[in-house]
Amino acid sequence: MVGSVPCIDLREAGTKTANASRLIPVIDELKELGFLEYAAEQKRKNLPLIHAASYKGGIRSEGAFLTALNRTIRTVFPDDLDLISYSFRHHFRQMLSASNIGLELSNKVFWASWGRDI
Repeated sequence: MVGSVPCIDLREAGTKTANASRLIPVIDELKELGFLEYAAEQKRKNLPLIHAASYKGGIRSEGAFLTALNRTIRTVFPDDLDLISYSFRHHFRQMLSASNIGLELSNKVFWASWGRDI
């Protein structure tokens, strides 16, 4: 949690680049779909948030993570073929733009969520 905002914590997940480590806010649509309950259940079972059963020892690369995430998305939303992992980033950017907070603040929020200063 950052204040009252639930976030996906990737601060220890990535080491590929300096920007791999970050907190990602959970958007309202994911909350409505039951993401927080899913995350709590995974934690209760001592399982990772995204589990790639095909990779022994867990996910070993960003590409493997995205492949596993896209497979999970396809399982949960089989009829929405346009929904992929990149959709989360794109949707977040669109929601910032639609919020009318201005480009400068929108960019600061967007890049801060990726662990970057602008």
